[in-house]
Amino acid sequence: MIGIVIASPSLPGSLGDVRLAIPTTALLTLIFLQQSYRADLPPLSYTTFLDLLYIYAYLVSISFFLLFCWGSVYYTNAGDGGELLAEQQINRVDWKFQLVALIALALLVPLAFVLL
Repeated sequence: MIGIVIASPSLPGSLGDVRLAIPTTALLTLIFLQQSYRADLPPLSYTTFLDLLYIYAYLVSISFFLLFCWGSVYYTNAGDGGELLAEQQINRVDWKFQLVALIALALLVPLAFVLL
């Protein structure tokens, strides 16, 4: 699920509605997945590896939702002549967010595995 969210900035900045739907759908799915996973376990007093992955997924989904909100407003406010320039700017910022999310995941997994 989080892979889809991380891949979503690859969509063009002009597709604001589609881009906004992906992180919100992923967030709702993550909530239900975590609830069903927690229902099968006895109550634990410590954080598990999977809990850290869910926290990461929540943060990435919320961050991308806010990023896509900004992108939609930026694209809408660009006006008639500035849509192409606005889309290029949105795509540059999207690429940076996507790279940071991938690096954070690459650092989180081994670190959480070693610490937990």
